[in-house]
Amino acid sequence: MQNTPIQDAIRAYALRQVNGPYIMGATAKKCTPDYRRALASRYSEYAGSIYTACPQLSGKQSSCSGCRWAGLPAHDCAQLSRFAAAAAGIALPSGSNSQWCKVKWAVKGEIASLPPEVVCFVFHRDASSGRMNHVGVYLGDNTVADARGHTSGVVHKALSSYPWTHYAIPQAVAQEAGLASTAPEANSRPMLQKGARGEDVAQAQELLCQAGAQLTVDGVFGSATQAAVASFQAVNGLSADGIIGPLTWARLLRVEAEVTEPDTEETTEPAKEVVEALIAEVDAAWRQLKEALTDMRSASSRPLGHG
Repeated sequence: MQNTPIQDAIRAYALRQVNGPYIMGATAKKCTPDYRRALASRYSEYAGSIYTACPQLSGKQSSCSGCRWAGLPAHDCAQLSRFAAAAAGIALPSGSNSQWCKVKWAVKGEIASLPPEVVCFVFHRDASSGRMNHVGVYLGDNTVADARGHTSGVVHKALSSYPWTHYAIPQAVAQEAGLASTAPEANSRPMLQKGARGEDVAQAQELLCQAGAQLTVDGVFGSATQAAVASFQAVNGLSADGIIGPLTWARLLRVEAEVTEPDTEETTEPAKEVVEALIAEVDAAWRQLKEALTDMRSASSRPLGHG
């Protein structure tokens, strides 16, 4: 039997978190009302979901007694994968899209080519934005552990139960599993120009978007991508020919993106709460303005005093 301590460490950490709480932005700290309040303040667009999932903060009970998540380590999806990797000595950034784009993975590809017996990380790419908006830990047995959402918490389910689109294998895991690395250096990546298609084009588009371009990540090198490449090259002091060669790849791979991002699920309900909060603020400001106008009229109508 093959000795796989790296994969075992990743798998063991992920399985220990199953049935634990999901909280947006949580970094493996114990779930408490105070911790939820702090994260709700930091990620205000998710405050409603963070509060609703807590019996105490939602007003359903006066304490944490009997709560299935009380005192358990809390994660969001990217932090679960990040801490699972860290258990094996592998560093990942925060944010599912940043993990996909910024890590030098040994092997990565579409989910159909996933090696079924290798522990790795699986991703879901949002079709509308082209960004990875969810990540889980593939356990090497056709199951995945992932922090699914505020209501579900951390779940352990079949790979087929969620629409995963891509997978990525860290360098250390690939070496342990005897897999050849398919992550080339910048000087051996394929040259890309208008008309090219495929995963390399999609990754280049993702990196261009992180650098500020407005592109649809569709794996097709069209006119918009060519223009975005030329603009990126000009800004970075390269020949603006719209072709991605070794120098452009090298600059793209150094692109630093924002690493903290909402990952998944529960976005419609928080959006409603944000709108309601803005309406309340506007209403309060309007009342204050009317009161100030009334006071000004009252003051102007008073007779002047005689000293």
